[in-house]
Amino acid sequence: MTHIRPVLLTFGFVLGLCFAPAQAQQNKSANSEGNDAVREKAFALLDSVASQISTLQSAENRARLGSNLANSLWDHDEKRARALLVSVQDDINGGLRSQQIGQPLDEQTRMVFLQLRINTVERIASHDGELALSFLEATQPSATDSQSNEQSERAAEDEQAFELRLAKQVAAKNPDIALNLARRSLARGFFGDILPLLGELNRKHKEQARILMAEIVAKLRRVSLPQDAAALYFAQQLARRFAPPAMDDAVFRELIDVLISSAAANGCNNKMADDDERAGFCNEIGSILPLIKKIDPTHAAQSQTLGNR
Repeated sequence: MTHIRPVLLTFGFVLGLCFAPAQAQQNKSANSEGNDAVREKAFALLDSVASQISTLQSAENRARLGSNLANSLWDHDEKRARALLVSVQDDINGGLRSQQIGQPLDEQTRMVFLQLRINTVERIASHDGELALSFLEATQPSATDSQSNEQSERAAEDEQAFELRLAKQVAAKNPDIALNLARRSLARGFFGDILPLLGELNRKHKEQARILMAEIVAKLRRVSLPQDAAALYFAQQLARRFAPPAMDDAVFRELIDVLISSAAANGCNNKMADDDERAGFCNEIGSILPLIKKIDPTHAAQSQTLGNR
C-alpha cells in the first residue's frame, strides 16, 4: 500500500498527457512537434510506471494497473503491453486460486478478480481477438468447494454469456474466432444471445454466418422440437429474423424443412382436438406459416392446415 498512491498518481498524470482533451487539439498542426515530444515523454513515464508494478504488494492492484497500462501502451509498444498482460494473467489466476486452496472464501475478493478478468479481456479484444480468447481460457476459474450446484450453474451461464459478448465484439475483425465461440455456446444449447452474434457476422462476413446458420439448423434437426421449448422458440426467432434476403436462401429452406417435417411427424397437418398434447406445438408452428408461405410456397401448401389450429 505504501507504493500504490504515487504509482497511481503518476499513471493518472501520464494518461492526462497522452490523451489530452479535444480543446488542446485545436492547434495541433501548429504545435505537432511539441505535442509529439510531450507524448514521447508521457510514454516514457508509462514505461517507468510499468517497471514499478512489481513493487506493489497487492495482486489486485498489480493486475488492475497492469491491465490499464497494457491498454494504454499497446499502440506505442505492443511488445511491452503483451509482456504486462502475462503478469496480469498470473496475478488474476493467483487471486482466483487463493479462493480455492484452503484459504477462507472471500466472495467479494473473488468477484473483484472475476471482474478484473472480464475488463482485461474486453481491453485485449479491442486490439487482438485471438489473444483475448487465449487470456479468457487461461484465466478460466474453477468451481470452489463451497459453491452450490445452483451457483456453479449460474457461473457457467455467466461465462457463456460473456463468451458470446466477446464473440460479438471481435466478429468484425476476427470472424473465425467469433464462429468458434458461437459453436462452443451452441454445443451447450440454444441460447438467444447467439442470434445477435449471427446478425453481427452476417453484416460483414456472410460465409461464417452461413456456416453458423447451417450448423444451427443441423442441430435443430437432431432435437425433438415438441419436447424442447427452448429449441422451438429459438427456431421461430431464427426464422423471423433471418428470412431471405437477410440469410442464404438454401440454408433458410433447410430451416423451414426442419419445422415442417417436425410438424408433419406430430400430426399437425391433421385436425386434432384442442386438448391434444400436440396442439400447442402445432399452434406455434402455425404462427410462422405466413412467413413460410412467403418464402417457400411449396412447403406451405403441404402444411396449409397449420394456420387453423
